[in-house]
Amino acid sequence: MQTNIYLVTNNRSPRQQECNYGYLMEAVDMGKRVGTAHSWKDCEEDHYGALLLALTEAAGRMKPNRTGTGSVLIVTDCQPLASGVLSLYRWERDGWIRSKGRKVKRQKEWKRVADALRGYQIAAEVKRVDFYMDLLKEESYGG
Repeated sequence: MQTNIYLVTNNRSPRQQECNYGYLMEAVDMGKRVGTAHSWKDCEEDHYGALLLALTEAAGRMKPNRTGTGSVLIVTDCQPLASGVLSLYRWERDGWIRSKGRKVKRQKEWKRVADALRGYQIAAEVKRVDFYMDLLKEESYGG
């Protein structure tokens, strides 16, 4: 079973501001969608922070992977977040220290993501996800 998590925000700025963030999760088995979940919320964050909140919430909905056969694909338009997803367990192994000796920022959120996704094969993809943001707005606000 694969779970795809699409992360979105309407904040494109590196500055903290009032914005919305959300996620759309889809469970796929044998090429067929077998379930979905979504959320769309308000926050005051920068682009990266809003997407990390979305990832933290979505990861928190994952069931523990006891078989070791599940995979998770994180889709985002934020390269630093995608890189973080791929570095997650290296950071954890190294005591939440990045490769150049700096501490990982927002450790609390990243630790929650690491715990929630433990046992899953994790991949990340960077691409525009505006389509999913429009779907979430429609679902959450009725259009």
